[in-house]
Amino acid sequence: MNILYLNHNVVWRSTFHRCFLFARELVYLGHTVTIVTNSPSNKSKFHEHVVGGVRIVESPDLFWGTLRTGWDPVNVIRRCLYLRNKQFDLIHAFDTRPTVILPALYYKRFIHSVPLVIDWADWWGRGGAITLRSHKILNKLFEPIETFFEEYFRQYAQMTTVISELLKNRAESLGISAKTIVLLHNGVDTRSLFPINKTKARMIVGISRTVKVCVFSGYVLYDLQVVFKAFSLIRNKEKNALLLLLGNPKQYREALKDDHSKDILVIPNVTRSQLQQYLSASDVALLPLSASQTNKARFPLKLGDYIASEVPFISSDVGEVGSYCKAHKIAYYFASTPGAIAVCAHKIFSHPKHYSVEMKKYVQERLSYEKLAKGLELLYRRLRKNQNRILN
Repeated sequence: MNILYLNHNVVWRSTFHRCFLFARELVYLGHTVTIVTNSPSNKSKFHEHVVGGVRIVESPDLFWGTLRTGWDPVNVIRRCLYLRNKQFDLIHAFDTRPTVILPALYYKRFIHSVPLVIDWADWWGRGGAITLRSHKILNKLFEPIETFFEEYFRQYAQMTTVISELLKNRAESLGISAKTIVLLHNGVDTRSLFPINKTKARMIVGISRTVKVCVFSGYVLYDLQVVFKAFSLIRNKEKNALLLLLGNPKQYREALKDDHSKDILVIPNVTRSQLQQYLSASDVALLPLSASQTNKARFPLKLGDYIASEVPFISSDVGEVGSYCKAHKIAYYFASTPGAIAVCAHKIFSHPKHYSVEMKKYVQERLSYEKLAKGLELLYRRLRKNQNRILN
């Protein structure tokens, strides 16, 4: 199959990784996959390249900052024009912001009538992520628009993939048939993330063997202040502690206000290879989640990264993450407050949890992107078969 993935994020940010990691596995299964996503800075030209067999098309966008996430109407038009002469067998739209859903519907209506799958990976609008952002007045005014795009276009999908049970229930409340909804967690990237010797990893990244290393990874930073408070308590007891912040340097530095010691290191824009090194060099990974609607509906990519790297992690018994960790009995601790996180971290420093051979096999056979992509392939084939039956 020749498959089109449409994404609203800047390339190598947030849900783009969900697209890419599934796409890469589908390429291994013999399919051709193109991801149309956003360029980080280009305002006028498309840029194409191939990574891991996946064709990545970066579309230009006139907006900036948080607006460069699927709202540019010129980007919508450019994507439609780009797709005009292309031939695909199926479209998977990752969420429904304008630069994703409008080109998808344009292609389906005017170019080729192909099956459309729509993914739902975050609770964006009413009561969701928009309530956690700054600029409260502007967000309140924008909330109806966000909610409209998040909900209205779901009806046009032949199949809906959701990242959590909460979003599955929300889709059903919109009238989407339960028979057409599939739970699709983020997977564990066992192909490119696996543990390497801690001493070797620390030599590569330049960290002392005697330091107790905590790590937090990602571009979604709703609970970053909890990380800071917990690390402050960890450092009070463990003077030789270090916090690594991987991902979004601008947001990290704004949150830190340039008032932090050498015990906190911001590592910007790491590659998957660098991520493997920093996670392998760490003693404990942090994934705190407040009990917000947004967090209950999320399934952070970093969870799979922590599991793949076999670094013990601390999270919260909240929503999909809590259910997933308990169901699969992953090497984790649950803690909600900074104090509880600090206590768990000290336990891990003293007695780290290790992944058994059985757990490693279980992760590979049940939780990896390789395994999940095979199920996704079957879904696509079934949709194609039904589509051909209708056309004939």
